[in-house]
Amino acid sequence: MKKIILLFMCISIIFSGCTQNSKDINGNTNGASPNEKADKVIEGEIRVSLLDEMEFVDIAAEMFMEKYPNTNIIVETFRETEYIETENGSIMSVAPSEEFSTENYLQQLNTKIMSGKAADIISTDPLPMIKYGEMGVFEDLTPYIEEKGIDDEDYFMNIINLGKSEKGQFEIPMRVFFDVVSFDKELVEDSGIKPDENLKTISFSDALDIGIALVDNTNRDNTYLSMGRVDQLAYRLILEDIEKFIDFDKKESNFDSKEFVDILKYATKLDEKGYFDTGTIDFYNMEYHFAYDIDFPSQAAAFTLYNDSIRYQSMPMCDKNGKTKGRMSNTFGINSKSQNKDLAWEFIYFLMSEEVQSMPSFHMIGINKNAFDVASERYAKMMISDEYSFEISDYKKLLRGWYDQVEVNEFKDYNLSGILYEEIDKYFKDTVTAEEAGKNIQRRVDKYFNE
Repeated sequence: MKKIILLFMCISIIFSGCTQNSKDINGNTNGASPNEKADKVIEGEIRVSLLDEMEFVDIAAEMFMEKYPNTNIIVETFRETEYIETENGSIMSVAPSEEFSTENYLQQLNTKIMSGKAADIISTDPLPMIKYGEMGVFEDLTPYIEEKGIDDEDYFMNIINLGKSEKGQFEIPMRVFFDVVSFDKELVEDSGIKPDENLKTISFSDALDIGIALVDNTNRDNTYLSMGRVDQLAYRLILEDIEKFIDFDKKESNFDSKEFVDILKYATKLDEKGYFDTGTIDFYNMEYHFAYDIDFPSQAAAFTLYNDSIRYQSMPMCDKNGKTKGRMSNTFGINSKSQNKDLAWEFIYFLMSEEVQSMPSFHMIGINKNAFDVASERYAKMMISDEYSFEISDYKKLLRGWYDQVEVNEFKDYNLSGILYEEIDKYFKDTVTAEEAGKNIQRRVDKYFNE
């Protein structure tokens, strides 16, 4: 039986209309939450700074201004996503030019922050928030959250809390991504090796051990660990133990160590033993198997539930302590120098609403529980076809369970990630030794912390 890969690429989903509620964003007909005064005045002007365009933010700004006529929401987008059509008809995004690079955006943003001219609301997705939190750039949103009475009844508080630190809540995620691991059902049947049926989550290193056992105990040809490259495997192993290599409190690193070198050499050993494809797979004309898959939740749920699915025991990935990891996305913070923080908060609160998070332009599933059914059903219908189908109720139940599991924030600092990727890549391209890679990373990380 050939394994079939279905690739879903959603660039934009356009619906003829979007349902709007007759109630306000809190579900109250009088326009006020239970914890705030009904006569609270919402007026003024704020600016919102985005690195990349977010269609739902533009639409929400128009909706907000219509709802509150005495407000003006200015959305400043640094770059718009451009798409091209390839020779085979597929659509792909174009890499930004140097003028619109993330680095250039961050430089401009830093200048505005230092001069007191930054926007009132800033998308924190691309920002090194460990540094920004210490600099006092962002307002602590804890009092605002408490004022609105935001709780588990209407929101995934486990996801909102990913934006917390010991010093406060400086950002709020509108959605979350997390990795879902599954195993090849046919390899499980071949080998007789089955993961614990009671597992609800699994670490990458544990999944890797199971994957190796599955490959070692089958007679099938063209069987590999995963679709990922060996350098990605090394990066995941390092990320899983990132606190062993970086002390974020002391701003010290430990990449010049035997533990780091051992990870790179272990990944190389797996590659040399043939656990990874060398680029010869013909997906349409040959039989192949990957011991484990790592996917994002809305797609993983569909692949898991398809009739005659080849995926076995899908579950979110956790850290070494068994806590499911999530990556915050569409995160926003309020500039501590803003002259209109109350209005800035009201707009962020509106972005959290069922009204906004049910819109087709709000891609994926957000933090608002009341919008969950609408969003998950929309994605379920996108994934159902004449050949591949499942019960939508099963899809919702599976996804909801996964979202409820998210507990800890996955490491996110694009500057540090970039350093790791670049130096690990040099090692696997044979331009540096494992020891040299470790020293180079430590030197660059230490410099980054001291800048």
